[in-house]
Amino acid sequence: MKRRLFALAFFLVLNACAVAPRALTPSAEATPTRVAVSTPGVGPKFINHTPPPYTVNMTPFQNVKCPPPGNASGECDPNNPLASFGCDEIQKPSDALGALNPSFPIVLCFVVPARRPDHQEPPPGSYLYRQGGLLGMYARYLIQRDNEFQVLQTPEELKNTFAPIESPDEALAYAIAVKGLDAVYGLKYEPGYAYSVDVIEDSFARPDGDGYVVRLFHFRMFGCGPHEMVAFDLRVSRDGTIQDVAQQAMYRDPKMDGLCID
Repeated sequence: MKRRLFALAFFLVLNACAVAPRALTPSAEATPTRVAVSTPGVGPKFINHTPPPYTVNMTPFQNVKCPPPGNASGECDPNNPLASFGCDEIQKPSDALGALNPSFPIVLCFVVPARRPDHQEPPPGSYLYRQGGLLGMYARYLIQRDNEFQVLQTPEELKNTFAPIESPDEALAYAIAVKGLDAVYGLKYEPGYAYSVDVIEDSFARPDGDGYVVRLFHFRMFGCGPHEMVAFDLRVSRDGTIQDVAQQAMYRDPKMDGLCID
């Protein structure tokens, strides 16, 4: 049980997706910083990349006493200024979002119906994505612009704020912000895991015509097993349009196949 709980904590990520997978091919243009070649008959080949060297600025939100301590979340008091934007909880977003241009202080702002007297879910079009199981959380972003806080709660608002997308690192950051998927690095062979592919490549972003192809990941935590790590390829246009290209289950821990997680 301790081992299972550790695996759950390690792989907990944002929102569950349930779209039928299509085959993915490894990126030929993304330059790896390290390639780990598997032993024949043991596991897949891993292509690793270095994470982008960015951090996000959360200082203005800490100053209004609704802080996420470290990487943890911070529950907002109902009388806090950030609560007026619908934030029941704020969290530190991925440091990859530091590549967004313009570079605003930014945090994740979650609507958490379970914490509200009416348990009312926000209406469609008022949040970017849902994460969690039965007790879901609905994601928005808060930025500080011109010394004022502003909520971003739709893909169109993110597009109007950050487009055009002008670099691979910004494309990666933008895709994470819109989709709620994860950039994952340092993937390696794990004994006992069941693998679905012969090659596994870390997250990357590379030029593709007038845009970029981005690879992100999502661990299917909630619901009943199997609980798989899934890779998503997305195309990010310079104007901020995102298209789903393909997805593929990469691997799973068979020891979790019998688990149902809400």
